[in-house]
Amino acid sequence: MKNPNSNPPLALLNNTVAENYSNPKEEKYRAIVENSIHAFFLTGIDGTILESNHAASIMFGYTPDEFRNLKRWDIIDHTDINLLQALEQLEKTGSAMTEATGIKKSGEHFPVEIFSKIFIDTDGVRKSSTMLSDISARKKTEAAMRLSNERFDLVVKATNDLVWDWDLVTGEIYRSGNGLADVYGHSSNEAIKNIHAWADFLHPHDKDKISQQIAYFINTKEENTFNFEYRFRREDGTYVYINDKGYIIRNEQGKAIRMIGAAEDITERKKSELAIKESELRYKMFVQQSTEGIWRIDLKEAMPISTPLDEMIEYCYHNAWVAECNDTFAKMYGFKNAEDIIGLPLNKIIPAENPSNMNYLVKFFSNGFKVEEEISYKTDKEGQPLILLNNMVGIIEGEYIKRAWGTQRNITGQKKAEQALAESENRLRTIVQTDPECIKLLNKEGEVLEMNSAGLIMVEADSVDQVLGLNVLELVLPEYRESFKNSINDVYEGKSVQFEFEIKGFKGRHLFMETHCVPLRNAQADIIAVLSVTRDITKSKNAQALLLASEERYRYLFNNNPASIIIWDIETLEITEVNETAVELYGYSREKFLQLNVTDLLHKEKKIKSIKPVQLVNQKDIQKETSTWHHLTSCGDVIIMEITSHKITYKGKNALLTLGNNITEKVQLENSLNEERQIRQQQITEAVITGQEKERTEIGEELHDNINQILASTKLYIECALKDKQPRADLINESRLLIEKAMVEIRNLSKALLPPSLGEVGLLQALCEMAENIKQVNELSISIDWHDLDENELSNKLKLTIFRIVQEQLNNVIKHAGAKQVIISVKKAQEIIQVSIKDDGCGFDTSLKRNGVGLRNITSRAEVNNGIAIIDSKPGEGCELIANFPVLNAFKQTA
Repeated sequence: MKNPNSNPPLALLNNTVAENYSNPKEEKYRAIVENSIHAFFLTGIDGTILESNHAASIMFGYTPDEFRNLKRWDIIDHTDINLLQALEQLEKTGSAMTEATGIKKSGEHFPVEIFSKIFIDTDGVRKSSTMLSDISARKKTEAAMRLSNERFDLVVKATNDLVWDWDLVTGEIYRSGNGLADVYGHSSNEAIKNIHAWADFLHPHDKDKISQQIAYFINTKEENTFNFEYRFRREDGTYVYINDKGYIIRNEQGKAIRMIGAAEDITERKKSELAIKESELRYKMFVQQSTEGIWRIDLKEAMPISTPLDEMIEYCYHNAWVAECNDTFAKMYGFKNAEDIIGLPLNKIIPAENPSNMNYLVKFFSNGFKVEEEISYKTDKEGQPLILLNNMVGIIEGEYIKRAWGTQRNITGQKKAEQALAESENRLRTIVQTDPECIKLLNKEGEVLEMNSAGLIMVEADSVDQVLGLNVLELVLPEYRESFKNSINDVYEGKSVQFEFEIKGFKGRHLFMETHCVPLRNAQADIIAVLSVTRDITKSKNAQALLLASEERYRYLFNNNPASIIIWDIETLEITEVNETAVELYGYSREKFLQLNVTDLLHKEKKIKSIKPVQLVNQKDIQKETSTWHHLTSCGDVIIMEITSHKITYKGKNALLTLGNNITEKVQLENSLNEERQIRQQQITEAVITGQEKERTEIGEELHDNINQILASTKLYIECALKDKQPRADLINESRLLIEKAMVEIRNLSKALLPPSLGEVGLLQALCEMAENIKQVNELSISIDWHDLDENELSNKLKLTIFRIVQEQLNNVIKHAGAKQVIISVKKAQEIIQVSIKDDGCGFDTSLKRNGVGLRNITSRAEVNNGIAIIDSKPGEGCELIANFPVLNAFKQTA
């Protein structure tokens, strides 16, 4: 909101004009309007300009006649929201005042302040009188004031001094938090926020003196700046030396109303001054000790200033010596103190062999026996090079020069620092160019201003000329361009942004990129470019995808593990997760399972005994523990479980993951045998048992339905032949053929039952023979791909496992898939042996529960050989079984 009193003459003048415009004595008011410095307009309610004054023509550039063909919208930007609000107020109250944007005849826009009032003219028509004032100068002043405040804030933040502002009217002292602790040694301004509280911390010897100085600066009207020193007590009780300097603000009557200053901790400097005073007492040579070298060169005899230049220099080199100096000067040349250097001739201090020294003396004699800020190059007594900044003035008495005083500052370190800075900048540019990440500068449109070598490689550019001026959005894939543009806009608003996107290089390579962008500012803090550091995260993205796939595989293994897996909370004993095997084994639905307590599974006669270990779980750090438990199924059957427990963190809580194997049958068998016999075999899984039963059933059906029928027919033929008195050659021959057929069937059955002699025929040949046998009786195309694998290096156990897995999966494909083609692949990939059986059949949903034992049998066979079996299938998209075996376990063990 604008201050309605910001321009009282404008409002007052407009009110006067509006109220008296229709007055018969309007000539007086017209004279006021015409001589006003403010632009005046009389307008109709529709905005038509009826009249204007001379100031309006000067301000907008139109003649009065031109104004009458215009409306107020032609000279005022009507889209300004402040103007629209003011018009609403004008309609409601009859007057309004606001700021808006004026439009000159030249098209130039400038800020104006508008006061408008509605009145009824003598003709009875509602009209509006409007006064406009050009406030461009005021706006510039306000902008300058804001900039000044911003600069002040920056100075306060940047300085090491404590900036304070004492309001002499309220008595309170504001101090910036920037240096309160560093300078005053106080953590809070609260204890010293007024002058009396502050004065209590002054050193007793300084308190009266400082109070008098403050009173003097406040009461005198001649002084507007102040500077005084004092000792101030910190919170820890120690004193620091403070130098306060600043400015006094006075009102129009000259009365001080504010004191603004900066407090500097000069404790170290005061200590130096005390040391200088002690030095003055010891040597009595110098008024004060300086950090610069101070010296005096004397001549044996005064030299006329009219002496030719060459003779002056020659004379000085043979007749001048160091007559006086301070320790700093001596140390610059490698001496311990001044006494060690006094008396040395000038040519030892400024060697003539160095051309820069000769130029230094030439400049001294040619410039009225004075040089300022002149650099000279010298060596100390150890021969180390020195770079000195010199000031020297000759003492002239009459027409003779008798001596010269000078100061020297050792800028060797500064020059080395400048050189180091240049080297650092060069190193920085080298680092940028050799950095493995893409470093680039972009303008607001996203065009490349600069890019390092790593960036050129990422975008597949042949040279930097190929990318300079290029809009990077041309490389960014379309789906990321909008967010990329928004991010650049955010940086130009002063934000730092980080985002990911994908690019396509000049040669077609796709890369995922992660970039961090910050604004690059100039010395005036204006944002001039976007500094972007981008790295290639393609491998990371691929790794994430692999990790996701790995998690899916592990979830599959969890749910399809032949062992029962139960996870339960150590604190509450509540079951939090189970796998499909546990659901199938215990007979509970998964929902019911998750409502149980782990003790609900215990046999009632064993519960008291078994619950003790459960209570001890929290008392010891279980990493892995195996024990035997008696459990109850949902039907009340007792099963004996061999449980292996692992302590884990699940969903943020301590839990136990238990893998259970049903060893009921094994325990029963062991109890019927001698107790001294060791465990002969591992847990017989449900899949193996079911598979064996299935295999026996198939063998029985084959013997009964096929071979038994063939032998029965043979027996019948033989009996018929024996009944005839004459031998029946045809019946005997038919019997022979049937017996041969039975032998073939028995041989095929044996071949299917007995493991193939892979050591004799080889795994690849055995797979090929099995594929041929299947193709003879099934309309199924089977192809075998064998890649980079020497089967002679594989163990016989693994070769048999691979053969059985392929055999089992082909049976599954024949029975369930309805496939036309199967591809069997066996290859060595990095550190694994991979077996793949892929068909184009009907497929199935892998997330659904499967009751078949074929896949379980395959999984069990893979795990026995430290492998893993993975099923990849979707309804209508076929199925792929992948079995992976680690290389270290796959090859034969050699001595």
